[in-house]
Amino acid sequence: VRAELDGRGAAEAEEIKNALGGVLGMAGDALMWGGLRPAAGLIAAAVALYGLQTGAWGVWTAPVVMLVVYNVPHILLRARGVVRGLSLGPEAASELLGRGFRRAVLAARWAGAFAAGFVLALAAFGTERGGSSSVVVMGAFLILGAIATRLRIPSTVIAAAGAVGGIILMVNGFNGG
Repeated sequence: VRAELDGRGAAEAEEIKNALGGVLGMAGDALMWGGLRPAAGLIAAAVALYGLQTGAWGVWTAPVVMLVVYNVPHILLRARGVVRGLSLGPEAASELLGRGFRRAVLAARWAGAFAAGFVLALAAFGTERGGSSSVVVMGAFLILGAIATRLRIPSTVIAAAGAVGGIILMVNGFNGG
């Protein structure tokens, strides 16, 4: 849109849009699908498990948490992209993909790894006798998340490992009961 407002032709504006679309889409996928979506799902799972075990709130809270944790940053990112794109034009892409964006991807992946550990700790040890075992499991997943992020392992793999680990612990009788 900015290219057209600057008097560039429709063909040139279309070329700019096509050139930036792939790069921005790939970066957005890394943040939204590779970081934020798994983190939001795991945070919602932790809310559901905690609510079921303590009776603190209903299970319906988990889907609301998932929607809020995923959609608020998603909408804010889109709004920022539109505003910066209108004000800077194609140069906005380099700003949007700068250091802050990379930090956001890293933070989302770490949050997902931590949430995987939290869900695993809740599933395996429950809220009553979790104690130091829960802290160890959460810490281990935070460290695994940091390592996985450095090695560029998708956070969904960490989440799957957490789910498998939780199932193994529960099958072996470590279910917090």
